Amino acid sequence: MTKFTVAVILIISGVPALAAGSGTKTHNIGIGAGYVTGYGISYRHWFPSDWGFQVNFAPYYDKTEYSEERNLSLGLTGLRVIRGSETVNLIGYAGASILYDYDRYTYNYEYPGEEVETTNTRYTFGGGPGFDLRFWHLSFNAMFGVRVSTESNDEVHIDITGETALYYSFD
Repeated sequence: MTKFTVAVILIISGVPALAAGSGTKTHNIGIGAGYVTGYGISYRHWFPSDWGFQVNFAPYYDKTEYSEERNLSLGLTGLRVIRGSETVNLIGYAGASILYDYDRYTYNYEYPGEEVETTNTRYTFGGGPGFDLRFWHLSFNAMFGVRVSTESNDEVHIDITGETALYYSFD
Protein backbone atom coordinates (compact mmCIF):
# COMPACT_ATOMS: atom_id res chain seq x y z
CA MET A 1 0.00 0.00 0.00
CA THR A 2 1.42 3.36 -0.98
CA LYS A 3 1.79 6.36 1.34
CA PHE A 4 -0.78 8.20 -0.74
CA THR A 5 -3.37 5.45 -0.22
CA VAL A 6 -2.75 5.47 3.54
CA ALA A 7 -3.09 9.28 3.63
CA VAL A 8 -6.39 9.15 1.72
CA ILE A 9 -7.78 6.49 4.06
CA LEU A 10 -6.80 8.56 7.12
CA ILE A 11 -8.32 11.73 5.70
CA ILE A 12 -11.58 10.00 4.78
CA SER A 13 -11.82 8.24 8.15
CA GLY A 14 -11.66 11.53 10.04
CA VAL A 15 -8.40 10.99 11.92
CA PRO A 16 -7.41 14.70 11.52
CA ALA A 17 -10.36 15.53 13.77
CA LEU A 18 -8.37 14.04 16.65
CA ALA A 19 -6.30 17.20 16.94
CA ALA A 20 -8.99 19.10 18.89
CA GLY A 21 -10.04 18.63 22.52
CA SER A 22 -12.24 15.70 23.50
CA GLY A 23 -16.00 15.89 23.43
CA THR A 24 -16.68 13.13 25.96
CA LYS A 25 -20.07 12.97 27.63
CA THR A 26 -20.08 12.52 31.40
CA HIS A 27 -22.58 9.70 32.05
CA ASN A 28 -22.99 6.78 29.64
CA ILE A 29 -24.88 3.50 29.96
CA GLY A 30 -24.96 0.60 27.53
CA ILE A 31 -23.73 -2.90 26.85
CA GLY A 32 -20.12 -3.99 26.57
CA ALA A 33 -18.07 -7.11 26.05
CA GLY A 34 -14.40 -8.02 26.21
CA TYR A 35 -11.86 -10.17 27.99
CA VAL A 36 -10.36 -7.28 29.97
CA THR A 37 -13.52 -5.21 30.49
CA GLY A 38 -15.84 -8.13 31.22
CA TYR A 39 -19.30 -8.24 29.67
CA GLY A 40 -22.83 -7.14 30.39
CA ILE A 41 -24.49 -3.90 31.37
CA SER A 42 -21.88 -1.16 31.18
CA TYR A 43 -21.60 2.22 32.88
CA ARG A 44 -18.95 4.70 31.76
CA HIS A 45 -18.11 7.97 33.52
CA TRP A 46 -15.81 10.69 32.14
CA PHE A 47 -14.23 13.39 34.29
CA PRO A 48 -13.43 16.89 32.91
CA SER A 49 -9.71 15.99 32.98
CA ASP A 50 -10.22 13.41 30.15
CA TRP A 51 -9.85 10.53 32.61
CA GLY A 52 -12.69 8.07 33.06
CA PHE A 53 -13.73 4.64 34.22
CA GLN A 54 -15.98 1.87 32.98
CA VAL A 55 -17.78 -0.86 34.94
CA ASN A 56 -19.29 -3.94 33.24
CA PHE A 57 -21.53 -6.33 35.16
CA ALA A 58 -23.55 -9.41 34.19
CA PRO A 59 -25.04 -11.93 36.63
CA TYR A 60 -26.72 -15.11 35.40
CA TYR A 61 -28.53 -17.87 37.28
CA ASP A 62 -30.51 -20.83 35.98
CA LYS A 63 -31.83 -23.88 37.84
CA THR A 64 -33.77 -26.84 36.49
CA GLU A 65 -34.60 -30.28 37.81
CA TYR A 66 -31.27 -31.66 36.56
CA SER A 67 -28.90 -28.69 36.58
CA GLU A 68 -27.88 -25.43 38.17
CA GLU A 69 -25.72 -22.75 36.56
CA ARG A 70 -24.32 -19.55 38.06
CA ASN A 71 -22.22 -17.08 36.11
CA LEU A 72 -20.90 -13.65 37.05
CA SER A 73 -18.82 -11.24 34.97
CA LEU A 74 -17.45 -8.10 36.62
CA GLY A 75 -14.95 -5.70 35.06
CA LEU A 76 -13.40 -2.37 36.03
CA THR A 77 -11.46 -0.32 33.48
CA GLY A 78 -9.57 2.97 33.67
CA LEU A 79 -9.75 5.20 30.58
CA ARG A 80 -7.76 8.18 29.26
CA VAL A 81 -8.47 10.32 26.21
CA ILE A 82 -5.20 10.69 24.28
CA ARG A 83 -6.58 12.87 21.48
CA GLY A 84 -10.13 13.85 20.84
CA SER A 85 -12.80 15.87 19.11
CA GLU A 86 -16.57 16.18 19.29
CA THR A 87 -17.08 12.98 17.28
CA VAL A 88 -13.93 10.82 17.65
CA ASN A 89 -11.64 10.05 20.58
CA LEU A 90 -8.42 8.08 20.60
CA ILE A 91 -8.26 6.50 24.04
CA GLY A 92 -6.03 4.29 26.15
CA TYR A 93 -7.36 1.77 28.64
CA ALA A 94 -6.16 -0.54 31.41
CA GLY A 95 -8.42 -2.81 33.37
CA ALA A 96 -9.25 -6.10 35.03
CA SER A 97 -12.16 -8.51 35.12
CA ILE A 98 -13.35 -11.56 37.00
CA LEU A 99 -15.43 -14.29 35.38
CA TYR A 100 -16.94 -16.81 37.79
CA ASP A 101 -18.67 -19.91 36.43
CA TYR A 102 -20.36 -22.66 38.48
CA ASP A 103 -22.16 -25.66 36.95
CA ARG A 104 -23.88 -28.55 38.68
CA TYR A 105 -25.78 -31.13 36.75
CA THR A 106 -27.11 -34.65 37.16
CA TYR A 107 -26.71 -37.29 34.49
CA ASN A 108 -30.08 -38.77 33.80
CA TYR A 109 -29.38 -41.14 30.93
CA GLU A 110 -25.84 -42.58 30.92
CA TYR A 111 -25.16 -42.59 34.66
CA PRO A 112 -28.49 -42.16 36.43
CA GLY A 113 -28.17 -40.10 39.59
CA GLU A 114 -24.49 -39.16 39.19
CA GLU A 115 -23.98 -35.48 40.04
CA VAL A 116 -21.15 -33.45 38.51
CA GLU A 117 -20.03 -30.06 39.83
CA THR A 118 -17.51 -27.69 38.21
CA THR A 119 -16.28 -24.26 39.23
CA ASN A 120 -13.95 -21.99 37.28
CA THR A 121 -12.77 -18.46 38.04
CA ARG A 122 -10.80 -16.46 35.49
CA TYR A 123 -8.92 -13.26 36.36
CA THR A 124 -7.89 -11.08 33.42
CA PHE A 125 -5.70 -7.97 33.32
CA GLY A 126 -4.77 -5.91 30.27
CA GLY A 127 -4.82 -2.72 28.30
CA GLY A 128 -4.11 -0.93 25.04
CA PRO A 129 -5.46 1.72 22.66
CA GLY A 130 -8.93 2.20 21.27
CA PHE A 131 -11.36 4.66 19.80
CA ASP A 132 -14.75 6.10 20.58
CA LEU A 133 -17.12 7.28 17.81
CA ARG A 134 -20.02 9.50 18.85
CA PHE A 135 -23.17 10.55 17.05
CA TRP A 136 -26.04 12.32 18.77
CA HIS A 137 -26.34 10.59 22.21
CA LEU A 138 -24.87 7.30 20.96
CA SER A 139 -21.29 6.15 21.27
CA PHE A 140 -19.56 3.13 19.71
CA ASN A 141 -16.35 2.03 21.39
CA ALA A 142 -13.72 -0.45 20.21
CA MET A 143 -10.45 -1.20 22.02
CA PHE A 144 -7.68 -3.72 21.48
CA GLY A 145 -4.52 -4.64 23.31
CA VAL A 146 -2.79 -7.34 25.31
CA ARG A 147 -4.21 -9.39 28.16
CA VAL A 148 -2.89 -11.73 30.82
CA SER A 149 -5.35 -14.17 32.35
CA THR A 150 -5.23 -16.95 34.89
CA GLU A 151 -7.87 -19.54 35.66
CA SER A 152 -8.71 -21.84 38.56
CA ASN A 153 -6.30 -24.45 37.20
CA ASP A 154 -3.41 -21.92 37.50
CA GLU A 155 -2.81 -21.76 33.74
CA VAL A 156 -1.56 -18.33 32.66
CA HIS A 157 -2.42 -17.05 29.18
CA ILE A 158 -0.97 -14.02 27.38
CA ASP A 159 -2.99 -13.05 24.30
CA ILE A 160 -4.21 -10.16 22.22
CA THR A 161 -7.66 -8.92 23.16
CA GLY A 162 -10.58 -6.97 21.80
CA GLU A 163 -13.22 -5.01 23.67
CA THR A 164 -16.35 -3.32 22.34
CA ALA A 165 -19.32 -1.41 23.69
CA LEU A 166 -22.33 0.62 22.64
CA TYR A 167 -23.45 3.50 24.90
CA TYR A 168 -26.21 6.02 25.32
CA SER A 169 -25.18 9.34 26.86
CA PHE A 170 -27.46 11.21 29.28
CA ASP A 171 -25.70 14.57 28.76
